[in-house]
Amino acid sequence: MRRLAIFGLVLLPLTLTLACAKKGSHSPDALGTAWGGDSHGWSESAESSSSAKRDAAPRSAPTPSGGFEGEAAWDDADFGADRMAVEESRPGLGTAYGESRRSSVETVGFRRADSSTPDVVFTVRYDDVDGVRSAARSKRTRAWSDDALQQHAGLSFALLDERGNILPAAAVGSELWAVGEPDARYSLAIANDTSSAFEVVASVDGLDVIDGRPASFSKRGYIVDPFSSVVIDGWRTSEETVAAFRFSSIEDSYAERMGDGRYVGVIGAALFRQAPTAWDEWRPHEETWRRDTANPFPGR
Repeated sequence: MRRLAIFGLVLLPLTLTLACAKKGSHSPDALGTAWGGDSHGWSESAESSSSAKRDAAPRSAPTPSGGFEGEAAWDDADFGADRMAVEESRPGLGTAYGESRRSSVETVGFRRADSSTPDVVFTVRYDDVDGVRSAARSKRTRAWSDDALQQHAGLSFALLDERGNILPAAAVGSELWAVGEPDARYSLAIANDTSSAFEVVASVDGLDVIDGRPASFSKRGYIVDPFSSVVIDGWRTSEETVAAFRFSSIEDSYAERMGDGRYVGVIGAALFRQAPTAWDEWRPHEETWRRDTANPFPGR
């Protein structure tokens, strides 16, 4: 059983000349290789045709039906359907509000050593293969094959697939990009190999995994006991269930449906160390400041 911490439209005109661009073959390099520039393998060709059919009769001849004297005559074949411009969908992956899964929790008290500053913050970005390659090209760097795993001072954070294996990833510069597939389910895993308990506040696409609202360090999280681990399967919906994390299109992502898809594609975990239980060993920083600035005659 997991434990939750608590505080003490545009119309296009019909034209006579059409131009189209044809996409050529393109085979991007695999992850882990250098990107050799921005060549996309595109070729262009222009096709022009005239739909205007002029009457072969002299200008004094009777005007064909539907035309004007001295002007072009048109038939029905010249008029195709007008096209309306719409915004194309954003490429890449988001995280959907998936099916209900059983996951029990209980609430317990937890005091942070520092209430506002975490000891460590893990950040993992994610996308499909094309998205990760695009990230590497945009930074003009390489994408090295890696695992969706980060570690620091005895703490570990990983993205797991539905079989419990660590997702593949790519290191792009100083950033780690997990590689996902549409509809695949994943989980967040936090391991604590230290002698202190930690509270982990986790976010997906900028949303807190417990209340589904914008994430911040002030939110409460799950407790990871010393030398133990916690797996977060989805957004919490009750003390007994969560909505699974599933990779999806951005349009189907939970954040986009909630009205703010700005932060789709990033996952975070902030860990706060537990304060010592003995008062003679520890005092909150704000308590020390309050006592140091206390006025003996406040009513003066």
